[in-house]
Amino acid sequence: PPPLPPLVPGFVVAASENELRSMITEAAADVSIYLLPSADFKLSSKISCSGNIKVTVASSGEGATLDGQEQTRLFTLGNGCSLTLRGLTLVNGRADYGGVVETHGAGDVEIIDSTVRDCSAADDGGVVWARNSGAVSIIGSTVTGCFAGSHGGVVYAYNSEPLSIAGVDFINNRAARSGSVLYLRDLVQRSSISNASFTSNDGITIQTQYSQIDWACRLGRWMPTKGAFFGDFSAPECNRCPDGYFGNTSGLTNSSCSGQCIRGHFCEEGTADPEPCPVGTRMPALGAASNESCIPCAPGQYQPLEGEEECLPCAAGS
Repeated sequence: PPPLPPLVPGFVVAASENELRSMITEAAADVSIYLLPSADFKLSSKISCSGNIKVTVASSGEGATLDGQEQTRLFTLGNGCSLTLRGLTLVNGRADYGGVVETHGAGDVEIIDSTVRDCSAADDGGVVWARNSGAVSIIGSTVTGCFAGSHGGVVYAYNSEPLSIAGVDFINNRAARSGSVLYLRDLVQRSSISNASFTSNDGITIQTQYSQIDWACRLGRWMPTKGAFFGDFSAPECNRCPDGYFGNTSGLTNSSCSGQCIRGHFCEEGTADPEPCPVGTRMPALGAASNESCIPCAPGQYQPLEGEEECLPCAAGS
């Protein structure tokens, strides 16, 4: 995105950590705050928002840094407060719950075009802990080296609005019990993940309980909507439909994909639309897995078309 000017209409500049803190804690209405890219604010305690307002904290260029110094979380939200963090570097937040943001009975949380690293929670939610709150969105960002002593190395969300992940790389995050990146429980709607990668995160990468995820996968791919997700994976790559199966619609949730490859065709791993068997061959069965599965016409038979189940008898005397 283009750099955000320091004095874009509606924004006020916070030149120090104290100014940032007072602008948020004393706000009686929505407030948009701009931090200069050179800003490096060392927080000694959390910044709280307890009003039913929307707070935006943004920077541009290389982005300002908010540093919890491994002593405090960065923000605590309640009473309907919503928070957008854009174009920032968020580091070293530490708390029992939510190393960067803790929300309880709050509004939405958005982390956009930001770098998050080395944040932790002694219990749940190394970056965001949300309970009885609005939606959590992480967009266009990188999250590395975050940790939870129990669940949700990056996000722990319970009884809240859905999670939205788009354009995010999650790398080397951990949780001592489950969900080294995400732990989602009893969310009121289905969450969504698109254009995201999960790399070298420990153990169970995503754990859901009574919550489902919609994945934006390529055609010919599938992804489960719930349960435990292990190892490295990404969207839109997702899981490939296996040999002998095809996936020509989106939102596929198991390895059967759209079904077995149709007769007269073959389907290699990751096939979206079945490929026709070549001229001179047939395939009478479902589930052919490769071109080699197509059966050549026997002597005295021919097939002038692609994608056919059977060969035709040659004319007498031909």
